[in-house]
Amino acid sequence: MDSDKDSRFIPVNDTCNMLEMTLSFPEQLEEAYQIAEKQELIKINHIPSSIATIGMGGSGICGNIVATSAIENIKMPVFSFRDYTVPEYIDDKCLVFAISYSGNTIETLTSLKALLDRSLRNIIIISSGGILEQVSQKFNLPHIKIPAGRPPRASLGYLLIPIIVSLGKLGLFNRYEDTIKEVIKEVEALRTDVNADIPVENNIAKDVAIQIKGKLPIVYGTGEAMGVVAERWAGQFQENAKVLTFNRTFPELCHNQAIGWEDASGITDKCVVISLEGEWEKGAKVEQRGALLDIVKGKGIPVLHINITGDGGLPAIIRAIYLGDFISIYLSALNNVDPCSIGGINSVKERIAPYIDKLNLLS
Repeated sequence: MDSDKDSRFIPVNDTCNMLEMTLSFPEQLEEAYQIAEKQELIKINHIPSSIATIGMGGSGICGNIVATSAIENIKMPVFSFRDYTVPEYIDDKCLVFAISYSGNTIETLTSLKALLDRSLRNIIIISSGGILEQVSQKFNLPHIKIPAGRPPRASLGYLLIPIIVSLGKLGLFNRYEDTIKEVIKEVEALRTDVNADIPVENNIAKDVAIQIKGKLPIVYGTGEAMGVVAERWAGQFQENAKVLTFNRTFPELCHNQAIGWEDASGITDKCVVISLEGEWEKGAKVEQRGALLDIVKGKGIPVLHINITGDGGLPAIIRAIYLGDFISIYLSALNNVDPCSIGGINSVKERIAPYIDKLNLLS
């Protein structure tokens, strides 16, 4: 390290090497691409009328990222379901991705059972194993198996890239190979700028971590692209840095939270707003954002403006997500917490574990 000061940003209690996994994200993307390219996919007799993903947490957000990318790369509706149910309008004309890093996520398994019970078979499964892999074998469904032994939130590349490659190989995602190359190029450049060796005065990730330490972060994203990034940042701050975080999206929040800020007494010294601002955003949306943030600033609440470069496509989204990942790791170090521990999530999973057996997916 360049200085003792910067050593504060290295997690002391990093039981799963989360920092190293974050640093190796560009290589993860490349490996995920190679894994997915080798996978033999289902034969489809007709072009799907829509695409759907089912998944939760670090797996589920992949569907939202793909749906956001649909504006530029996909010419059909994309639905992301993150619950126990899937609507009846998801039928055999829809191509479905069932995604769970462990392969044992109860919400994903329950949704998948509903689809199988409706005789749907246009399903591609992505997991590191688990019950999903066994289901793929039982029903002869394509299974893209990804490396095991990692936290799902540190496996975004393994979970996301196979969706894009699968769609590309089926002719449903324009320029998928070039897009993935652009994504890798963007995250490699960001890693150079914000890795652990770059001192805080030249490192936006470390600087933001310092400014939000001890605060309640509220992450705002402008538009769908930055909205999904805001959700990822909030999730990473909570899981890695153990900091309660909220997220909202412009312009929707202007229609409700503008009033919520009117009486912010008692919390102004606790909150910090992070505004993710794509340089491609123009016009009324930007004016709305400025008006709302003026209200926030008027209450004495600090606002961090984070400029996101690019055109709002997948490379810009993944680069912005990657920046949030670094911030969350550096914040975990400042908070002296293990970025890997997820005691609360595990306690919830233990409570609902008996319900998985009741699904009888393999009987």
